[in-house]
This record gives sequence, structure tokens and C-alpha cells, in this order.
Amino acid sequence: DRFKPFPDMVTDPGLTVGSTRELARTFTSSLLDNQTNELRMMMSNCFPDFGTISDATPVGAEAEACKIRQVTRGTFVIIEPLVTLKLFHQKLSGNNIANHLITTIVDRCALDPSSWQVAIMDRASTNTKALKDIYRHTDYRPTDSPCHSHTLNRPGEAFNAPELEGIR
Repeated sequence: DRFKPFPDMVTDPGLTVGSTRELARTFTSSLLDNQTNELRMMMSNCFPDFGTISDATPVGAEAEACKIRQVTRGTFVIIEPLVTLKLFHQKLSGNNIANHLITTIVDRCALDPSSWQVAIMDRASTNTKALKDIYRHTDYRPTDSPCHSHTLNRPGEAFNAPELEGIR
């Protein structure tokens, strides 16, 4: 009863919160707006230059996550918030990823894409195509900085390094 008036403040009067589906419809929009405003406020306290770090699932869920990396003014602290995690209905393509990155930067974060300095992602062919599409169809030129996570995540097995035998 204590919380009963709250749904009427953010939705049509008389809405009853009777199921989890109704609850999600009632609160998701206002929570997302609040989170977006907090994110933009945090980023407004940073230098304008930024980088993106993104990764996707190769099969199955078809999800793409994106983080923005910036440096705060005055304190020079690196921040790296997760700004989107999107589930796609179709198989990820270079075009999907390019659109997701641009939409995240412009719509979600309200950042100027001309200040996009680096795009960090693995060397999957769809990521390579996404950056080529961005270079071809826009004036944005983030440096392609492929991560080496898939190359270096098992160095104890790949390198002949006797010093590593103890931690293998």
C-alpha cells in the first residue's frame, strides 16, 4: 500500500501492478531515462575525447556490449562505464555493429563522434567490417585497436617459458 501511489505518478491513472510484465512496462522507461541522465552527467565531467570497447557473442544470444572510456577533468581518472548491452533479433553483421556503435555514441551517450579516438574490439571479421563501414560512410576515424584477448588468454600453454611452469 505504501508504494501504490507511485505507479499512478509515472503511468496512466488506475494502473494496477498485478504482474511482473506490468511492473517492467511501468518502471523500465523511467529507470532507463534516469540511468541515461546519470551516465551523461558523469561523461560531461570528462574530456571530450573518448574510446569505445565493444564485444559480442559469436553465436547463440547475438548480444553486443559497449563501454566508453574517458578521462575525468581535474582528477584525470579513467572511467569505463558499460553503456549498452543490446540483444539482436538477427545474426550480427558489420552493419549491425557499426550502427550500434554510432547509435550508442550519439543517442545513448550524447557524445560527439568526431571526438572518437579509438575503437577497441577483437579481430572478428564482423568487427573489421563494422569499422570499414564507419570509415566509408562517415567522417569518423577512430583508430582500430584490436585487442589480443583471444591470443593471450592462455599464454602458459602457448609460449615456451620455463618460468611459467610453476603457475601452469
